[in-house]
Amino acid sequence: MSSFVLPRRFLLVTSLFLVVSATLTSEAAASPLTVTYEGWGAGDVSVNISLNGQNYSGIAGQSYLKLSDGQNLVGFCIDIVHSVGPGQTYDVKVRSTNDGLTNGGKIAYLANTFGPGKLGPNHAAALQIAIWDELYNNGSTTGPFQYLSGGGSSIPGLVNYYLGQAQNNSATSTWLDASPSWTTNSPGQSMVIADPPAPSPVPEPSMLFIFAVGLGFVFISIRYASSVQKREPATFRM
Repeated sequence: MSSFVLPRRFLLVTSLFLVVSATLTSEAAASPLTVTYEGWGAGDVSVNISLNGQNYSGIAGQSYLKLSDGQNLVGFCIDIVHSVGPGQTYDVKVRSTNDGLTNGGKIAYLANTFGPGKLGPNHAAALQIAIWDELYNNGSTTGPFQYLSGGGSSIPGLVNYYLGQAQNNSATSTWLDASPSWTTNSPGQSMVIADPPAPSPVPEPSMLFIFAVGLGFVFISIRYASSVQKREPATFRM
């Protein structure tokens, strides 16, 4: 009796298709996150600053944020050009500080080391200014970004302290990229998160099933190829 045997190429292509489909479907099913800016933290100061010759007046310090998945976070501004107010909600991309953030390692070190707890106003403002110096001035107090005035007389010295601490240190954190919101009338502001929680995403059961089936086909195709090679008779050339 003859038996039906699936071609090896069919098994391999099918298995690869299922694995790739599971990956793409899982990514497509992920909902974009939104963040709500809930206001400034315990420490904040009104300051005057400039970037590339453009003057800005605003708040320097900690920010309280809440993601649409329920996480409450403390963050620091890494986006002087755009502004937000308490209660504003906007879309964000959640990215690593190693992904597209200038001096991300040093900024993450400052945010993670000094930023999670409640800070006094001058310390919070100085930490924020130091983060801006890392972002725009490559860790210097001179460059396209300038702190002009505001807060106590201790702020310049505290800024230098924080920059000195970051000089030989690096860390990894998360930053919220607000660029998805910049095409709307109420643009969001990008933030770096202080010591963020990092839960591992749990794949949906259907995705796990498809992925498992794909891996099963890969295993079967390998076993099939091995058995075929064993059954083939040896040939000799004269």
